[in-house]
Amino acid sequence: MKKASTALFCFLLLAAPFSFVLPQSLVTADGRVFHTQKAILPRIGTISAGLSGSFFIRTVDYIAGGGVPDDIIQANADINVDYVMTQNLAVALTVNTLRIENRLDRLPTTTLLFSGVRLALKVGSLAVANNRIHLGGWFEVFAPFSREPNPPLMPFIMNEFGAGVNFVGSYFFDNIFPETSSGLHLNLGLRNYVSAQTIITRGVNPPIRVGNDIITLRYAFGYDTPLLIRGQTFIAFAEVFGELYITPSLQEYIYGRESFTYIGAGAKYQLLDWLWVEATGQFLVLGNRDETNYLTNLGTRPVSLVGLNYAPWRIAAGARVEFGRRIRIPYVIDEALGLYDPLVYSKRERRRHKRIMDVLDERSQELLDIFKNVRKQDSTLSGKIYYELVIGTSGAVEKIRTLVSTLDENPYSEFLEEQFAEAIRNWRFPPGSREVIFDVFKVELSKDGRLSIISAPYSEETTTKQAQAQ
Repeated sequence: MKKASTALFCFLLLAAPFSFVLPQSLVTADGRVFHTQKAILPRIGTISAGLSGSFFIRTVDYIAGGGVPDDIIQANADINVDYVMTQNLAVALTVNTLRIENRLDRLPTTTLLFSGVRLALKVGSLAVANNRIHLGGWFEVFAPFSREPNPPLMPFIMNEFGAGVNFVGSYFFDNIFPETSSGLHLNLGLRNYVSAQTIITRGVNPPIRVGNDIITLRYAFGYDTPLLIRGQTFIAFAEVFGELYITPSLQEYIYGRESFTYIGAGAKYQLLDWLWVEATGQFLVLGNRDETNYLTNLGTRPVSLVGLNYAPWRIAAGARVEFGRRIRIPYVIDEALGLYDPLVYSKRERRRHKRIMDVLDERSQELLDIFKNVRKQDSTLSGKIYYELVIGTSGAVEKIRTLVSTLDENPYSEFLEEQFAEAIRNWRFPPGSREVIFDVFKVELSKDGRLSIISAPYSEETTTKQAQAQ
């Protein structure tokens, strides 16, 4: 009954879509297994919180202690909180809230609560190659709350403070909206442990000590893509991840001393605007050979009937809530001009026009952020700014020119107009066969701090002369 209740508890932990759970945590606060990370960060001010967990069970295979077979059970759960502080900087806090594992000194399993915390500072969204490639990285520190020694059947876990530095690069197939694009992601990182010596007890006296010269290389390579299934959008992903020793490996009497590699595949689904759920399966492809030197006088002995080394598979799942400072910017485009008229524009051109509207809707948030910052200096700032905007065939903004401004003439107004123009100049639109011209691109700033965009008329290269005449 106890085994069944433990398994049921773990299943519910993974399956339940908690309303307060799973952000983009970098790595579990307790173990060494982690998900592939993207180099692009969410919008400034985005905060997410959640719970992620993994589970593995193998019945009647654990033989440590008296030689009576029992079940191998592993479960792990983390509470994660992420916050994006700037366009290129985010912080992540992960607390390991639950760990169920097999041990040598407490049979058949032991449950640890709040066994460690991890704090990471991540840099990202450093765009190169016309916004197709994003670069970044993160620095992390790990502090254990529990001094539990080296458990069997999982990658070696230190019981001391640790630190790591990681590089991440992402290639996106859509450089207009990389946030929602298919992409390839590469992670590389070095990890070391900063204590003078790590103690491995396992009930042995005197304690066994491991030196601090252990450095490992973390690696991960993943691919993700949105999928439309019966009108619902899923994000499918696959990844290869693992860790290997680049310094002399651990002593032979240590459990989990082998380098390892897992492959994983799964999907994410957005239930609500602020709620995501995720499920994935992970399978061991490297590290299934048990090289431990079993010395009973040092507390090391076989623990698996079939010579199991690491968990050959895991089921992982979670959910997260995400809240950002995204405010819908009102914008009006005169569709009476026939932007989507099939008699005037080809299907490709109409699709491009729709994408241009999407860019205006998404990127206009930058203008609101600029406006709010300037209004901190001049709270009376309001009025209308009229620009001429030309989008070239490459999708770059070829021209942005102020036509008229009704803002009061002062340094703050001039600064705001220049900042708006500079932000718009850096926007990327979809390419096409002809220029797209907004003869009047109006940004309206209300006295109560709201911003809206009204753009008309809308024309293309073929109507340039008429627009100039107007």
